[in-house]
Amino acid sequence: MKTIRSKIIVFGSILLILIIGILFITQSMIGNELYQVTNYNDFNFRLDFGYGGDQIDTYNNTFTKDLIIDGSITIDFVIPESIKKDVFEIMREIDIMSYPDKLTEYDIIPPCSYKLEVTINKKIKTIVWKQAPPAISDLGTKKEKEFLRLVKYVEDYIISTDEYKSLPEAHGFFE
Repeated sequence: MKTIRSKIIVFGSILLILIIGILFITQSMIGNELYQVTNYNDFNFRLDFGYGGDQIDTYNNTFTKDLIIDGSITIDFVIPESIKKDVFEIMREIDIMSYPDKLTEYDIIPPCSYKLEVTINKKIKTIVWKQAPPAISDLGTKKEKEFLRLVKYVEDYIISTDEYKSLPEAHGFFE
């Protein structure tokens, strides 16, 4: 009787371990499939960043620059596939789809704010960060620093382009 009972316990334990293992592997595969992009048309993002209303929008291939007291200007702006791929790789590396919807607010003057909407393989994620440090800051959690690294990469690319350099200068300041 004791041996049958102990065999049932051993068999049950092995079965439980197998089930947990299968669930873990399946979950890992699902997470990895999310980042399996072969066509970068299945990947788009809209990032509002900075102190005002700058926005890069790969859904509509536009860039909007906040001119502060002079309003804003929107231009056609297509990010090359190589840069889009780099942005995607950063997002995959930091697992952007696992981020919380809102990040920590800091008491910084003037505050930056960020809003990222990203679509990867038809899955949409939106992250909002108000009262945030600028992209060059060392403040924040590991995830927040990784998010700032992503923003800085995108911003550095944008300001390096001829399209951006041809835009009017902003006048005024943020309070």
